[in-house]
Amino acid sequence: MLTFVAISEKSPSQKIEPSVTAPVSELIDDGRVAVYLTGQERNDIRGEMLAFLQAVQTFSYALADEDRDTLAETVRAVSTGAGEPIGRAIHEQVPIPFRETSQGARRGFGALADMADNVRFDQLQFQFSNIISRCAACHGSYGVIEANP
Repeated sequence: MLTFVAISEKSPSQKIEPSVTAPVSELIDDGRVAVYLTGQERNDIRGEMLAFLQAVQTFSYALADEDRDTLAETVRAVSTGAGEPIGRAIHEQVPIPFRETSQGARRGFGALADMADNVRFDQLQFQFSNIISRCAACHGSYGVIEANP
């Protein structure tokens, strides 16, 4: 059965055990759960993922430069909808853990924005790593397939 990695308060050196089990319906060749969406819906998901990835890149540079203003601005934009959050139609079609992971990432980015001004940089990095673990878990568990290509 496919699993998600739980977000944890453990130190980076401790293994985070999977804790949320994704419902298994149809699996694609690489073992991930197939999520069928229209071409436009798939593009919408890709747009959101690209916005997340661009934020990760900017945040990584800002973290290395210890630039708190850019850190907060970048993650706040993603938490509130840069790269439009998945629409209601998509929201209702995807498995609940898929949807919860996206929403959890946005909440995590929002919390990170709130922390940016007053938390040590190593703590920001740890929180950031926890968010990225959600991304990796989702990408490792689901594959979005175009329905009726």
